[in-house]
Amino acid sequence: MWIKTVNYFKRNVAIHIHQAIYRWGIAYAVIMIVLGVIPAEAVHIMAKDMPLRTLVQTIARTEKLSVVGLDTLEGKVTLEVQENSGQEAITKLGSQLGFLVYEEGGTFIVEGRHEEKERRHVRRIVADIGTPEELSNLVQSVVPKEHVQVMPSTNEVIYYGTVHEILEVEKLLRSWHATPKQVQLDVAVLAMEKGYAKELGIQWSFPGLQSSGLSMHGKSESGMEGNVHIGHIPKGTSYSFLAHPEVSAKEGSSRMALIARPSIVALNGEEASILIGERVPVTVESIQNGVTRTSIRYEEAGIRLRCKPYVLQGNHIDTIVEAEVSNPTLVPEMKAYRITTRQAKTRVRIPDGETLVIGGLMDRRTMRQWQKVPILGDIPLIGKLFQHSRKTKDEVELYILVTAKVIQ
Repeated sequence: MWIKTVNYFKRNVAIHIHQAIYRWGIAYAVIMIVLGVIPAEAVHIMAKDMPLRTLVQTIARTEKLSVVGLDTLEGKVTLEVQENSGQEAITKLGSQLGFLVYEEGGTFIVEGRHEEKERRHVRRIVADIGTPEELSNLVQSVVPKEHVQVMPSTNEVIYYGTVHEILEVEKLLRSWHATPKQVQLDVAVLAMEKGYAKELGIQWSFPGLQSSGLSMHGKSESGMEGNVHIGHIPKGTSYSFLAHPEVSAKEGSSRMALIARPSIVALNGEEASILIGERVPVTVESIQNGVTRTSIRYEEAGIRLRCKPYVLQGNHIDTIVEAEVSNPTLVPEMKAYRITTRQAKTRVRIPDGETLVIGGLMDRRTMRQWQKVPILGDIPLIGKLFQHSRKTKDEVELYILVTAKVIQ
């Protein structure tokens, strides 16, 4: 429990004292405060079974002190301390509980586990290239985590380390401040369609229906006319229309198509992502307080590629590549999309300028179509002459080609 009192002589215990002496003591205290001998605002601490780290942290926040090394403080304490300021309170706690407290550059350093004989020094680093979190991770590769503190408000990292640790951190900072290498990723997405199509039957079309004396005549490749006359009108001319039957009996083909060719640049060690596709609406149902609510969430579908390149000696590139192909299909019964996904993930090492090929991402589709001429197509035996069917089986294999180049 914390109590910050203005009256320096306020106590929580009953003291039996003569009335005159008590009045004299109050007057003496007022005189001392006016003369500046006793501060008008003192710190009164009463703690019961409180973690030592929390206690020191609370003093620092209340008195607006910069303190590092709180993670080294362990255990719980029960005590009462009254001092003139937060600095004196922390110093007294250190002397009573056995942890080191010293000040350097306006920052207080506390060390609860001080087996080390070498003294530590405070250093402040401004994150002028990367983020404070990235800088903190760099410092923590040399300095223990409990000795590093991130200050997001000032974009700084404060750490306190030994002379050896400080020299190691400065060496890392020199390489960290150097201009990082970049990698250009040129991507080509190819689709190889291995299709099988089978058409069989006669497909009829009637381009011009009319009932005039001027009939339309068509020519076939054999030179035979295709005009059909049915009935007569009162003037004696016939109803005339052009019939175009097409006999189909063929099987299909394969082809390769270039779908996309994006290019992206990534920093050394940073992830780059490419998405070629669309965002598909997906219905999501949730139950709140017994009421079913329906909302729309958009899912990304298409071709996605993620790469995280690292530039090694000799401009070799070590990279983690993850390719994903997702195909949305509308399900009428559910009134929603079903997304089919194929993934491939690998880690490779390639020379500068070489190309990595990722294949084996397959997609199989089967489709049937059937057409007929009304009434005529239903006649037994000869109805086949007025029917047309088409069956296709498509197998699409995607190839992703990634060419990595180091940009100096």
